[in-house]
Formats: sequence, C-alpha cells, structure tokens
Amino acid sequence: MRPVPTLFLGALVVYLAAVLAIGVIWRKRAAKDDVSFFVADRSLSTFWTFTGLASLTTGGSTTIVLAALVYTHGLTGLWLDLAGALGLAALGDGIADAAVAWIIMGRENPVPEAARQRQMQTVLAGLDALERVNFAKDPTIGEISVACAIGYVEFRMTDLDWKSSRPKLSAWYTQFCEYPSMKATAPAAP
Repeated sequence: MRPVPTLFLGALVVYLAAVLAIGVIWRKRAAKDDVSFFVADRSLSTFWTFTGLASLTTGGSTTIVLAALVYTHGLTGLWLDLAGALGLAALGDGIADAAVAWIIMGRENPVPEAARQRQMQTVLAGLDALERVNFAKDPTIGEISVACAIGYVEFRMTDLDWKSSRPKLSAWYTQFCEYPSMKATAPAAP
C-alpha cells in the first residue's frame, strides 16, 4: 500500500475546513419551513443554484470515484467521470426536487394546483429525457442520482404510471435495483 501524499492530505483538510466554514457562515440563511427549504424560497440566483448543484454532485460517492480515476489515470481521469455524470446527476436531482415539491405542495391548504402541475410536468419531462439516455455500464454518481430519484417517484407518487411509456428506462431501473445497496436501502411500503 502506498503512503498518502502530504499534498493530498493538505488539500483534503483545506476542503473540509472550507465546507465547515461555509456551513457556519451561511447558517443564518436557513429556511423557515419545509417548502422554503426545498425550493430555497425561490430566491436563488443562477450563481447560487449552480454552486448548490456543483457541491451536491461532488459529494461522497463522486469524490471516491474521482479519487480512484485520478489515482489510476492522473488528472485527466477527472474528465472521464465528470463530463457525463454531472449532467445526469443534475437531471436526477431535478426530478427528485420536483417530486418532493409536488408532494409538499399537495399538503398545502389550499393546494396550489398550477404550481403543483408545473412540478409534475418537470418530473415527466425528466423521465422522458432519461428514456433516451445510454446509461454507463458501471454506475457513476449520475446513475445513482437517477436511480434514487426514480425510487422516490415510485415510493411517493404511486399513482404515476411512468413505466408503460418508458420501457428502456423501466428495464434499466429494474436491473439497477438488483444492486445490493439498492436492495438494502429500499423504503418499506407506506
């Protein structure tokens, strides 16, 4: 086993310190309630939306995959994963965000039907886009994000028949659910 380079450990410590500092500094902007949290009070600029998506996709699993690629291919290994995985992860995150917003809006009194319908259209458009995707053989953060989003849709939006008009996506998701990690984290029926 190779020793871990000092530069790598230094970069990791700086990264963790930066994440902690950002959390402490921005805690004052915490959401007032669930809806505010999930839609960020609809007040995020393009910069903060991009920053939020970028930080989300560089979470634990992406960091591990990228570290392995850089270790085996050098810095050029970053592009092997980032190019397709980030776009796919963003699409999965968008579907999940819209599905969560659709559920939360359904609990409001009165229910904001127009806004809720926009969330449903977003979910359906995202699923339509995924029907045309050629997924990677070995899962990346993109495939994981998509599988989690579809899992949430299946769990919370039980009346939505998304499989019949998307056979390719349905077959991929069924196969992806065979991974032990998916089986171990499958939600129990409500």
